[in-house]
Amino acid sequence: MRIPHTLRVNVIRVYASSTQSRQLLGEMNRSIESDNFSWDKYDPLSLMDTCVKVMAEGFEMCYEYIKRLPRQDLDYVLEILRTDLPVHLTVPVIEDGVYWKRCCDDNWPDETINLTKSETSWKKAFLERYLQQVVESQIPNQVDWTTLELTVNACADYVTRLHLQQLLPPPNLELRPVSPDECVRGTPITSHLDIRFLLARLHKLQQLSIRYGVKECGMTYEHYYFQISEADVTDLAEGLRQGPTTLNSFALHRCQIDDIKLNILLGALIDMENLTSLDFSHCNFGNIGAKSLAKLISLHKSLKELNIENNSFGEEGLMAVAFVLNKKDSCPLEVLKLDLNIFGDEGAKALGASLVNNSTLTKLSLAGCGITIEGLTSLMAALRYNTTLLNLNLSSNNFSNECCTEVMIALEFNTCIQVLDLRNTGIDNEALSNFETFIRRNRKILRRSRLSEGNRNLIDFF
Repeated sequence: MRIPHTLRVNVIRVYASSTQSRQLLGEMNRSIESDNFSWDKYDPLSLMDTCVKVMAEGFEMCYEYIKRLPRQDLDYVLEILRTDLPVHLTVPVIEDGVYWKRCCDDNWPDETINLTKSETSWKKAFLERYLQQVVESQIPNQVDWTTLELTVNACADYVTRLHLQQLLPPPNLELRPVSPDECVRGTPITSHLDIRFLLARLHKLQQLSIRYGVKECGMTYEHYYFQISEADVTDLAEGLRQGPTTLNSFALHRCQIDDIKLNILLGALIDMENLTSLDFSHCNFGNIGAKSLAKLISLHKSLKELNIENNSFGEEGLMAVAFVLNKKDSCPLEVLKLDLNIFGDEGAKALGASLVNNSTLTKLSLAGCGITIEGLTSLMAALRYNTTLLNLNLSSNNFSNECCTEVMIALEFNTCIQVLDLRNTGIDNEALSNFETFIRRNRKILRRSRLSEGNRNLIDFF
């Protein structure tokens, strides 16, 4: 008896009749046993079922004929077909459905995969994760380019997101020579998988996230596992220039990106008109890199989110960013994350001056930036006049209860701010509770404005 794949084993066990119930006097002579799922266990398979089973077992030899099967036999094949078959054979002939859900369940049994707005089919969900898994396992200088090309080409029409959590370095790296008086180990010449190969083929890619490093290296840790060479950066920049024009989100985080390498990448990103989100968090660029990013902000016309938290730039680099935020012809930046960059009060003053005139920024994060009461005073003065900022994170800075008056005055004037994070700043809980009163007032005002706007749209519709 065929039991569909969608019917779980536990359900069958719950509804199956027990041995004791089948031995009852009223049950023993029953000719029709509808609750016995194994009634045909010892019956020979029909010729049709035998053919279908043989097709499933020899799929590599007859995959081109799979679509000619009747619907019920095709469903049976997809329920018993192996889930480890090469994707360049299965993708062209198997449509979205139960087979691809089985592939997800078998390949990632510990992960709960639910379809979302971005993952509209099981086929797409599987192929995006599968391609990520394949690329992350590639060892440079040992790549089977023919197999990799077949895999990438098969996935290209379905992959819109690619999140690479690791890119492995090549084995047996050559060490750069060091001077005789240096008692340190040489730095390996690192070159990872050529990313141009992927970007040239993934023509529908919209989101790309890369980390040049090794996951779960354990006791085999080496410093060069997490380095990125100029050759890697050059290949990536060239791939972005020649790659998909649909890319709207790019992230290169937790990498040793200095000012020179960042400039190479920004030269490619500045021409990407559809780019709306950029993430260079947890890298290592300084003031020169921050100035280059400021130039990108001033020239780009669609960038809306920029994350550069935990880098090495200070007051000088931050002032360049604040200057372009004050320009009306800059990009419509809505989210800016600057956490863990120590630019102090002077940087905070520059940001405060830009917030007065800026009309696009809705979220600003300045956690752990070495700001004191002097910098907070400038930010609160700007908050009185700003009418667009909804979320301001100032946690883990050096304030005290002495600044409560400035914060209260700013919140009295500002009716837009929805979140003000002042945790771990030396301000006591009583003062934070007073601030929250104004925040709740602002949230009520926002809800009322949205309701009234919805009512107006409803009236206009009728």
